[in-house]
Amino acid sequence: MHKLKRKVCRDEYLLEMHFQISSMMCGIYACLHVSVPSNEKSRSTINCVCHCTHIKDSILKRRGPDASSSKIIYIRDKVKAIFFASVLHLRGTSVVQQPYEDSYGNLLLWNGEIFHGLEVDDEECDTARLSKCLSDVRCSEGFIKVISSIKGPWSFIYWQEDTKCLWFGRDIFGRRSLLWKNEINNLGTFSLCSVGLEDRAWKEVPADGLYCLDLNEKNLEKNINISKYSWNCSVSGKASDWTSGEVSEGNFMDFHSYTSEQWVLSPLKCCLNDSEPRLEDVVVVSPVDCGQLKRLSGIGSLKDNEDKESVSKQLDQMDLNSYNVESTLESSSLEDKIFISYLRINKFKSLVSQFIEVLAEAVKLRVLNQPLLCKDCLCNLISNDTDKSKEMTRKERKKMPVCVHAPIAVMFSGGLDSVILAYLADRFLPRHLPIDLLNVAFEHKVRMQSTSKKETHSSETTYDTPDRITGKEGVNELSMLKPHRKWNFVEINITRNELQSQRQDCIRQLVYPCATVLDDSLGCASWFAARGSGVIWSDSNSYEPYTSPARVVLLGMGADEQLAGYSRHRVKFKNKGWKGLIEEVALEIDRISSRNLGRDDRVITDHGREGRFPYLDESVVCFLNSLPMWYKADLSLPRGVGEKLLLRLVAFQLGLKKAASLPKRAMQFGSRIAKTEDSKEKGSDACGRLKQTKMI
Repeated sequence: MHKLKRKVCRDEYLLEMHFQISSMMCGIYACLHVSVPSNEKSRSTINCVCHCTHIKDSILKRRGPDASSSKIIYIRDKVKAIFFASVLHLRGTSVVQQPYEDSYGNLLLWNGEIFHGLEVDDEECDTARLSKCLSDVRCSEGFIKVISSIKGPWSFIYWQEDTKCLWFGRDIFGRRSLLWKNEINNLGTFSLCSVGLEDRAWKEVPADGLYCLDLNEKNLEKNINISKYSWNCSVSGKASDWTSGEVSEGNFMDFHSYTSEQWVLSPLKCCLNDSEPRLEDVVVVSPVDCGQLKRLSGIGSLKDNEDKESVSKQLDQMDLNSYNVESTLESSSLEDKIFISYLRINKFKSLVSQFIEVLAEAVKLRVLNQPLLCKDCLCNLISNDTDKSKEMTRKERKKMPVCVHAPIAVMFSGGLDSVILAYLADRFLPRHLPIDLLNVAFEHKVRMQSTSKKETHSSETTYDTPDRITGKEGVNELSMLKPHRKWNFVEINITRNELQSQRQDCIRQLVYPCATVLDDSLGCASWFAARGSGVIWSDSNSYEPYTSPARVVLLGMGADEQLAGYSRHRVKFKNKGWKGLIEEVALEIDRISSRNLGRDDRVITDHGREGRFPYLDESVVCFLNSLPMWYKADLSLPRGVGEKLLLRLVAFQLGLKKAASLPKRAMQFGSRIAKTEDSKEKGSDACGRLKQTKMI
């Protein structure tokens, strides 16, 4: 659909896009109260209502500003359960309330997107569709089969009425947050929630499978017995070990947990290719001696400027006209010539084309699976009165006004990952709609040179951070390649005082239970970026205040882990060669769920926006897993070339030459948030600024 039919008018096209599969982002919560005597039900009901009111007013509500609802049920005489959900509506003709109850009394709290796996009809809500599929199964095998078929990000809570079981879990990447808390021994409660509430006893539900709590157990007041159905393999394809017996460590918080012999089939059908290269695998047509075989990695060892000049002169002798690049080759840098030499090789040229195709499809799903309406226009368009909304005919819908505001934002540093996402998003978004590029920078001081020896050195506050500089270069490159698009480069400038205030009041509660210095830096930077409040350069040649109205934010998480983008990958390659690099990449992608994605989801969605991760699309991950490492990265080449080599070739092929050779820069350094605090801190240190959280 990236090429719009010219015969279809703009309004008609947009309305066709508005009313397709419905999906939503939510804040979900469930709490079990064990040992509720029959004569206490009336009083406990009042307490539950007060409890739900408190939850509704909490940070959980900000995740889903469009609708919220709660449900209280009694499970025999011993257990009552509270369910609450807040909804961020993203697709369809009307807002669907959660908890979603079917005719059998089952309850679904769904925080996710069904991009593939289950068939969902046009104008059908994926929450309703999933609920129907789950209501048709009567055994754990059927339940697991339905959930494991879904491709897309999710976390969920499901009450199965006939079996009296509470199911819950997160997708294999952990792209949606879910926390748990066990206080059976002292308070008689077990809780699940998208964010941490009330105290600091929450921990993340591991994204290692599905969990089932059987409420038919006789001794619930003493123990919580949870069955775990593990993924049959990890993201890298490493087979899971089945261990029978009790587990009571780590995130299990003294649960009595049993691992079932029944596996959950991973949505990833391709294991990480762990083969090491032979000599003939890394021999390519050399850009130095055209026509002769030589290891291209030899260029990576060139450190002397004279040697580089010699190589560059030999590269100049290449017949560059024989290679058709998207834009005219203007730069004569060594990096550009290396990229061209790779793209002359049929194998690399083919892989680049395949990667562009699979990544573009992932971006397309995440751009078009929404109403293409901004926050304000969507609120005006869709009423919470679902009956009234359903009565609208397609003809009446086509008469509704068309939104001309940005429905999509990109968390934008101007680096390789984000520039490619912005470029591909342009392919699928109607031309009249802007794209917001969210660029965050933190206040820092620069020393001013004195005009006299007697004058003392002064300092000046600036927001010209590395990411701000590359961000402006990135938007300029996009504007040259895609001049038809309005690119809103949103400069988000954060003072030290605002950083400290928002961290105290809100951010550290969202970052929790993550607690390191790195969690603090990345959590704060992501929160301010996702808020999208800053300034843009207007047509009147002046800055004006601007807050992004987009409900969907594209993020580049996952590219560095899969394509060896971190400095630690280079260290491993230097010390242990290809084998060490492959092992490090496998480790990175297997632990991605526990390192940052739950935290990022809590932080970003606090603004009523949904974060979407194209590089972690199941098809993208499978494609990259299938490739030998030397097609994805060669860390014998210099920084800005060797790491994420395949993605750099994609950028160069698309005409994004400046972005193609930018070295990796971590967000905490690029935004300068790391400079606002103690410079002696290490990223892995416990962060005192995240302690003693003010509860909301």
